This record gives sequence, C-alpha cells and structure tokens, in this order.
Amino acid sequence: TFPPTQFYVMEFANCSTVIIRGNGARIKNASGGKYGSFNTNGTPMNVANGYVGVGASTPYYNMLYIHDCDRISIENLELDGNILNTTVGGPFSDTGIQIPMTGVSIADCAGPIRIENVYSHHHGLDGIQVNGAALDDTSYMEHAVVEGCRFEHNGRQGCSFVGGRGWTFRRCSFSHTGKDTNGVSSNPGAGIDFEAEGGKAVRDISVTECEMVDNYGCGIVADSGTDLDRISIEKSLIVGTTNYSLWLYRPGFQLDGCVIVGTMVHLWPGQGATINPNDPVY
Repeated sequence: TFPPTQFYVMEFANCSTVIIRGNGARIKNASGGKYGSFNTNGTPMNVANGYVGVGASTPYYNMLYIHDCDRISIENLELDGNILNTTVGGPFSDTGIQIPMTGVSIADCAGPIRIENVYSHHHGLDGIQVNGAALDDTSYMEHAVVEGCRFEHNGRQGCSFVGGRGWTFRRCSFSHTGKDTNGVSSNPGAGIDFEAEGGKAVRDISVTECEMVDNYGCGIVADSGTDLDRISIEKSLIVGTTNYSLWLYRPGFQLDGCVIVGTMVHLWPGQGATINPNDPVY
C-alpha cells in the first residue's frame, strides 16, 4: 500500500571491490514512514498473524545491500532504522511483521569480506542478513570476518544467517531483539538465527567473545534447515531473559568457555558421547 521510494539506500551489485569507510557517519531512516500492513487511508489493518494479502508497507528493504560481489570492506558506520519514530501497522505473514526492513544484507559474495565497527539497530526486521556464496572446500576458511559490530534492538533478529561458510564473528553484540522497537517483534526474535535456506549450507562458522543478551526470543536459534554443521560458539555471553538462552534443534554446534544464563533446550550430545541423567549440567 505504501511502498518505499527507494528499495535500498545503497546497493552494490557485481563489483570486484566494495570499500565503505563510514568514518563514524550515520544513515538514519526518516521519521514518519510506515511499517506493517495498512489500509489505503493510512490506518493500520486489523488482521491476524498469517495475513499475506495487500497492504504490506515498509520504508526500505535494506539500507545496505551488497550482492554478487568479490572483495568487501565496511567499517565505522551506523545504520539507524529509527523504528521508534515509524508508524507501525498490523501484522503480515506468519508471525509479527515479516516485511523487509533490514540494515545490512550480504548475498552471494565471493569474498574476502571484512565488516568492522558497524552499528545496525532499530530496523523492523534484521540487523544483518547473511546469504553467503556456495563455496568449495578450498576457498571458505575465514572467508568473512565481522568484528566489533553491534546488531541491537531489531524487530526479528540481530543476525539471520541463511547460507554461508567460513564466517567469523568476533566481539559482536546480537542483543535486545524485539526490545525498545515500538512494539515490533517477530519470531524467532533471536540474537542469531542459523537456518540454511535455498539449498545453501551453513558450515564452519565461529562466534567468539560475542554477546547474545535480552532478546525477545532465544539468544541463539537453530530450528530448521538441514545443512548446518561445524558451528563453534566460544567465550561468549548468552542470556535469556524473556525466553530461552539456547534453542539448538540441530546438531553440529560446539560450545566452549561460554557463560550461559537461562534455560537451554534441544541440546545434542557430541559424537560418541553418553549422557548420564544424574549428572548436573552447568
């Protein structure tokens, strides 16, 4: 009903090199836009979750959309979705408002990729979406590094990871999803959601010294997608306040040296391991 005037604030496609040096700049969504389902007179639609008809509205799809590129470097940039000053409409799709309104989206990029000191917050959907290139066994190791970034106060996820190999996240925060977001919260509502889609694999991922704290949903979710493996969570803080800390309904995860506060569910034993139900779990 109220489509964006521009689908992307910045789009880079089929580039050999993309270098964005923000120098502390902020890209901020203008106040007064509409996000959700709306009637033609501008009033929010009174529909139930699961509605997928006319009326979907959003200020933008992605602030920064990079796809089918090679070398990428992004640093010192703030992406402010300004959802607190956006008019929120009715729900759309299966739960909450599943309409594009994301900070950073990286799709089918060969790499190497480095993202450093990016603050992506208050977007209606995700702080960052990763749909990585289908890499072979010789080209993926530490293919991408995301370091010192904050993906906070977004409506659905801090990070939606739907495909990719060889991604490393260091000293990042994926926190407060669905909190302080003008009532916008969509499931899973996670800090990080690992979900292989579109025939992609999600493998060889490292999350080190990161925080997944106080999300509407779980700190980390892996509930669907068949090709997930070798995902390492190390020295990280995972806190569930209004939901579980961890929901790992897929094998292939390894946790080492983490502080975990709140209930964990659907954990898998390691290969060859046995579980004694009388042993305490800390």
